[in-house]
Amino acid sequence: MIPVRPNDFSFTTDQEVFDYFIEIIEIMMTRLGITSTEAVGRINQRFGKFDEITEEVDHHILSEFPSFWAYDIYFGHGSFWWIEKEQRASKNLPPLIPLSYDGPK
Repeated sequence: MIPVRPNDFSFTTDQEVFDYFIEIIEIMMTRLGITSTEAVGRINQRFGKFDEITEEVDHHILSEFPSFWAYDIYFGHGSFWWIEKEQRASKNLPPLIPLSYDGPK
């Protein structure tokens, strides 16, 4: 069980969205090798501008798979993280580097 509570987020969620973010955190931990604390912090860094992310608000975040958000939050959309390592050089893309993260806010 991941030690994350709904009030760890800087925005309000409902249970369905909380579960969705738990999936994102699990992916970030297992595939990207970061802690749950860092994953929550990065999520707050990315989505902290929102007061509420719930199913009722019909938020655009829910239209993507959790794996999309895990990588997009970690590397940034402008990194083109979805392009395979072997193809990055031929497209003049640099190696993937995580976005800067200053710790929990």
